[in-house]
Formats: sequence, structure tokens, C-alpha cells
Amino acid sequence: MPRDFPIDPEVEADRRRRESAPIPVAIDDTAHDDPRLRRLEALYGWRPPEVVESWPCRGCSTPVGMTGPAIDAAKACNRILAARGEKLLSKRELAVCEPCRANEIADELRGLGADVEQILREAAQANETRSKAQSARSKSL
Repeated sequence: MPRDFPIDPEVEADRRRRESAPIPVAIDDTAHDDPRLRRLEALYGWRPPEVVESWPCRGCSTPVGMTGPAIDAAKACNRILAARGEKLLSKRELAVCEPCRANEIADELRGLGADVEQILREAAQANETRSKAQSARSKSL
């Protein structure tokens, strides 16, 4: 498809840099290892946070991966609580897995009188509509 306008040299240079960036064989053996993240690391030096410990979920006891900054934040919070003479938070109280977090949000919405199932149906319908619109836009380009 012919273009009626010149491509910006910076845009073209960025595109070439992205396409030619080497993709490392692997970042590490975590679940975060996928091609998109490897490309981000190769281009920008970005890595997903490293999980250093697993704490039990407070709802279902499923192990939840905790990063170093999250553990440091929990320790800082406990130092503040200790200085106030309050009860410290345990690992069991702080970690929440994704399914339990979603259930907690749904329970809170139900407590506010919301129809959670209707909200989920509308969200799914909106996602489907947005996906179709994006697909139609990409076909028109």
C-alpha cells in the first residue's frame, strides 16, 4: 500500500531498533518467561519483579509469590505497628491470590447491593464489542 507522506526518521529508527533487538534465550525459569517480556528486557532493560518468597493466601492457602519490595513494605508496616504497640501483621494476613481477590471484590459489591453477575456480563459484552471494534479498525488500516 503506497504512502502519501514520508515516515518520520525517528519512528523508522525506533522500528528498526525494535525489530533488530536480540531476544535472549530466557530471563529465568519463572512463569514470567514469555517472548513479550524477553523483548521488553532486550529493548529497555525491564524485567518483571523477581519472586523471592511464597506466602499462603489468607483465603485458600494457595502459595502467593512475593517480591522483595512487597516483603520490605510489609516489614516497614510491621515496624510502624510495633512502634504503636499494635498487633503485627502475619504473612497469612497479607497475601491474597487472584481468585480470592476477585471473590472479595465481588462480595464487597454484593454488600453494596450491586448485581455482580450483571456487572460481569456487561463487562464481558463491552470487552467483546471493543475487541470487534479494534479488529475492524485494524482491517481498515
